[in-house]
Order: sequence, then structure tokens, then C-alpha cells
Amino acid sequence: MTNTKQKLLEAKYFLERMIENQAERDAFKYNVSAFLTAFRSVTMIMQKEFNKVSGFADWYQVQQEKMKANDKMKLLNAKRTMTIHQQLVQPRAHVNVSTTEHITLTDSMSVIVIRADGTRERYGSAPPKPPATPAKTETTIQWRWYFDEISDIDVVTVCQECQTELEAIVSECEQRFSSL
Repeated sequence: MTNTKQKLLEAKYFLERMIENQAERDAFKYNVSAFLTAFRSVTMIMQKEFNKVSGFADWYQVQQEKMKANDKMKLLNAKRTMTIHQQLVQPRAHVNVSTTEHITLTDSMSVIVIRADGTRERYGSAPPKPPATPAKTETTIQWRWYFDEISDIDVVTVCQECQTELEAIVSECEQRFSSL
């Protein structure tokens, strides 16, 4: 396995930790920082690993231009630079809390018929027994984190999309240049 692929797997590892720890503010931020560092290092290691292989430099220049033109990739690079040299990354949390309550309702009805001769007849059901099962409440909490620069796509989705693009670049690189 190439060093480039190993670094890509490291970035993926931290992405998975981000997903697992979205409800833990500090753990999430630390994993974002680690992901950004590993993610950015993939192409640096790729350049070091393949720079002497014939044709790599020209191929990589095209890939580099594509990455520079990708706003999400540029954002992740800027966030990585910030978290390494200036301050911790500070995504905003959006927390959605939903509560669903399952209850059982019962009803009874009583009808009194008064005839013309004044007699009364009562029809109805006995009062219901209380439900055998108590009310059940389910609460779900969903955390999503956002960078200020992209308010309509959450951090995890941005990172997943960029990770997928980088995986394609690494795959193509290894197919073209590993066997040479």
C-alpha cells in the first residue's frame, strides 16, 4: 500500500470519528482538525511519493488545478491552514430535537332514550379500563455542524464529498503511476 493511500485512510478514519462524535462538541472539533490535517497531507505525500515517476508532474498539475477550482476543497485547505497556524476550527452547531409521544386513547359513550310514555332506557358501554401500557415518549437529537462560509451544507457532508473526490484522485494516481 502506498504512503499516499495510507494517509488517505487516516483522513477517512478521522472523518468516521467526526460522524460518531457529532454530539460531543470538543471531540467533534478535534476530529475536524485532525481530518483537515490528514486530508491536506494526502496530496503532499502523493507529490513526494510519485514526483520522480515519468508523467506524474503533468498529470498532477491538472489535478491540482481542478482542486483549486473546487470551492469546498479550497475551504478545507483554508480551514486547515487556520487550524494549524492561527486557531482551532470553530464550526457552528445546529441541534434538532424531536419528541414523539405515543399514547392510547379510549372512550365510552352512554345513551339514554326517553320514550313518549316517559320510560327511560340506558344503552352504553362500560367505562374503559386504563391502557395496559403507559405512554411512550421517544426523543431524537440530531447534531449538524456548519462552517460560516458554507451555511447550507454541513461540515460532515462537505468533508465526505471532498474525501470522495480525493479518493478518486488517489485511485487514478495509483493506477497510472504505481506500476511504473
